[in-house]
Amino acid sequence: MLRNQYGFKGFVVSDSEAVEFVSKKHHVAPDYKDAVRQVAEAGLNVRTNFTPPSDYILPLRELVNEGKLSMQMLDKNVTDVLRVKFQLGLFDSPYVNDIQVADKIVSSPDTKDFMLQMARESIVLLKNANQLLPLNLGNTKNILVAGPLAADKTPYTSRYGPQKIEVINVLEGIQNFVSAQAKVDYSKGCEVVDEGYPESELIPTELTVLEEQTIAEAVEKAKLSDVIIAVLGEDEMRCGESKSRTSLALPGRQLQLLQALYKTGKPVVLVLINGRPLTINWENKYIPSILEAWFPNAVGGTAIAETLFGVNNPGGKLSVTFPKSLGQIELNFPYKPASHAGQSSSNDPNGFGNTMAVGALYPFGYGLSYTTFKYSNLKIDSVDLNKNGTLHVAVEIANTGNCKGDEIVQLYFKDLVSSITVYETQLRGFERVSLNAGETKTVHFTLHKSDFELLDKNMHWEVEPGKFEILIGASSEDIRLKGKFTIR
Repeated sequence: MLRNQYGFKGFVVSDSEAVEFVSKKHHVAPDYKDAVRQVAEAGLNVRTNFTPPSDYILPLRELVNEGKLSMQMLDKNVTDVLRVKFQLGLFDSPYVNDIQVADKIVSSPDTKDFMLQMARESIVLLKNANQLLPLNLGNTKNILVAGPLAADKTPYTSRYGPQKIEVINVLEGIQNFVSAQAKVDYSKGCEVVDEGYPESELIPTELTVLEEQTIAEAVEKAKLSDVIIAVLGEDEMRCGESKSRTSLALPGRQLQLLQALYKTGKPVVLVLINGRPLTINWENKYIPSILEAWFPNAVGGTAIAETLFGVNNPGGKLSVTFPKSLGQIELNFPYKPASHAGQSSSNDPNGFGNTMAVGALYPFGYGLSYTTFKYSNLKIDSVDLNKNGTLHVAVEIANTGNCKGDEIVQLYFKDLVSSITVYETQLRGFERVSLNAGETKTVHFTLHKSDFELLDKNMHWEVEPGKFEILIGASSEDIRLKGKFTIR
């Protein structure tokens, strides 16, 4: 399928130890040598692992000598690799003249500017009660930056990329931004996880004397501050490849730290550093402002500081759904009508949704701004469309607030009646538009035949005639405008 149907001309690479897993984990081969035979015949071109290449080459040689694998098969697999090397010019110039070129490119001013813009645009404002953000340096003279991730630099870059690049964490970003205009104090408060982790996520333990002491030290500093920036979440040791958890709550003593800071009565801004949705119900109820910064890049601390103080207006939207509890999972988008995500209410007559935790904490596509936007004048160019036709949609977006901001306009598609069960709605387009205060722009979308197709009972992609709906909104649940059309 890969080569004949899709026309793939490259080469196939295994994940580390994937060949070994064919026999010892998946048990579809009696031994490792037969696993080597199977993957070679399936078209594997390059095997990767943390063991010497001979561990793969020697079984191949034995298989050929035993007549269980042909040289023609090996020649074909090798040819796929050589072809790509020729195309890349590696036989003409096999060596890199400057081994530091990747680090130099990543550290260049143009790259850093691009990285900063990426970090700015990725930040999502989850909550902003009473417009606590952006902070005003004019009346914010004492700032406490607290939390185990405030001064940590490890979650900002990947070990797979260039390493020689300066990392600016949240503490440094805030210190650099405010300079001499305000005093910035710091307290770690607690570690990312407690000593009993991961068992403590199943059986909670009491705080140790040291943990009580470090939280108390943070509280004393918080009492002297005008605002508290709590930087909490997960690090790369808790979130990443093969690092699943039994909970999606803040790990370790981080919630206890946050609750202690909140009890001081000082305004608290929660900055999340993490790589997946978290069940932050208490945080959402009591903390006035929450920024989702994910695992930012090397200049993430600068982007976060700019966002806290209003130089950057957050315009990011969630590409995942935040559940209220683990019991709701899978709570995903898009979703089928009878799924967890499709629960309408706790009084659903069909019996679905018989839980108090109905709906997402934050839905797919969600994200706030320091300004406000008005959606109007939805136009669909054809209300009666041929099944091979193209649909053009336009909508006006106005910035009705007092500052410049970005809005990500989302177009969702709904099949009102179909021959099979389909998703409730599906995202079919989104556009990020930047608007000055008071400015209006028109956003255009184009939908093609493939946008209307479904996989029917005969496993064919088809456009079925019927009635459909276009939904335009600020998130999957915040739909501002609707329009219908028919496909003949």
